[in-house]
Amino acid sequence: MNLTDSGPLDYTPEYKVPKNKFFFMGDNRDNSSDSRVMSGVGFVPKENIIGKVWFIWFSIDTDFRFSRFWTLPLHIRYDRLFNIVK
Repeated sequence: MNLTDSGPLDYTPEYKVPKNKFFFMGDNRDNSSDSRVMSGVGFVPKENIIGKVWFIWFSIDTDFRFSRFWTLPLHIRYDRLFNIVK
């Protein structure tokens, strides 16, 4: 999801991932706390990985607000539900 062209996580540097570490990136580009945030998640050690992603369970767009919960059906990304990750 790209909400802006000048967000803090836009145009990040090229990363060199150390051996036995992994880089994870969320699908909400402007608001994910992922491996691009070195003071937060950063690179993930191999021993911290306990499973394998194999499908997308649920997905909503960024316009959804829990304060308007009744609009949820309009914001579900139905085309992504239960998609197998290759």
